[in-house]
Amino acid sequence: RDFNIVFPLDRFRELVSRGIVGALTPVHFSFMGHIDGPHIRTLQEHIAPQLVQALKRMHADVAFLTPA
Repeated sequence: RDFNIVFPLDRFRELVSRGIVGALTPVHFSFMGHIDGPHIRTLQEHIAPQLVQALKRMHADVAFLTPA
Protein backbone atom coordinates (compact mmCIF):
# COMPACT_ATOMS: atom_id res chain seq x y z
CA ARG A 1 0.00 0.00 0.00
CA ASP A 2 2.88 2.37 0.70
CA PHE A 3 5.20 2.44 -2.29
CA ASN A 4 7.78 4.32 -0.19
CA ILE A 5 8.55 1.15 1.75
CA VAL A 6 10.40 -0.29 -1.26
CA PHE A 7 11.18 2.88 -3.21
CA PRO A 8 11.21 5.83 -0.76
CA LEU A 9 11.24 8.60 -3.35
CA ASP A 10 8.66 10.71 -1.50
CA ARG A 11 10.74 10.51 1.69
CA PHE A 12 13.84 11.66 -0.20
CA ARG A 13 11.90 14.54 -1.74
CA GLU A 14 10.91 15.54 1.79
CA LEU A 15 14.59 15.48 2.83
CA VAL A 16 15.43 17.76 -0.10
CA SER A 17 12.61 20.17 0.78
CA ARG A 18 13.87 20.31 4.40
CA GLY A 19 17.44 21.02 3.24
CA ILE A 20 18.85 17.77 4.64
CA VAL A 21 19.73 16.43 1.19
CA GLY A 22 20.96 18.79 -1.50
CA ALA A 23 19.22 17.32 -4.54
CA LEU A 24 18.16 14.12 -6.23
CA THR A 25 19.30 12.86 -9.60
CA PRO A 26 16.74 13.30 -12.40
CA VAL A 27 16.59 9.51 -12.95
CA HIS A 28 16.09 6.81 -10.32
CA PHE A 29 16.75 3.07 -10.57
CA SER A 30 15.04 0.02 -9.15
CA PHE A 31 15.67 -3.71 -9.35
CA MET A 32 12.82 -6.10 -8.76
CA GLY A 33 12.65 -9.80 -8.14
CA HIS A 34 14.93 -12.52 -6.90
CA ILE A 35 18.32 -12.49 -8.61
CA ASP A 36 20.12 -15.85 -8.62
CA GLY A 37 21.94 -18.32 -10.83
CA PRO A 38 23.30 -16.88 -14.07
CA HIS A 39 21.52 -13.59 -13.42
CA ILE A 40 24.00 -12.75 -10.66
CA ARG A 41 26.85 -12.74 -13.15
CA THR A 42 24.84 -10.59 -15.57
CA LEU A 43 24.14 -8.13 -12.76
CA GLN A 44 27.80 -7.99 -11.67
CA GLU A 45 29.42 -7.86 -15.10
CA HIS A 46 26.93 -5.87 -17.16
CA ILE A 47 24.13 -4.14 -15.27
CA ALA A 48 26.10 -2.82 -12.27
CA PRO A 49 28.88 -1.23 -14.37
CA GLN A 50 26.28 0.43 -16.61
CA LEU A 51 24.46 1.73 -13.55
CA VAL A 52 27.69 3.12 -12.08
CA GLN A 53 28.45 4.94 -15.33
CA ALA A 54 24.94 6.42 -15.42
CA LEU A 55 25.29 7.64 -11.83
CA LYS A 56 28.68 9.18 -12.62
CA ARG A 57 27.21 11.02 -15.63
CA MET A 58 24.56 12.46 -13.29
CA HIS A 59 27.28 13.45 -10.77
CA ALA A 60 25.63 11.44 -7.99
CA ASP A 61 27.54 11.59 -4.71
CA VAL A 62 25.62 8.82 -2.93
CA ALA A 63 23.54 5.79 -3.86
CA PHE A 64 20.90 4.67 -1.39
CA LEU A 65 20.01 0.97 -1.47
CA THR A 66 16.84 -0.37 0.13
CA PRO A 67 16.19 -4.10 0.41
CA ALA A 68 12.66 -5.17 -0.35
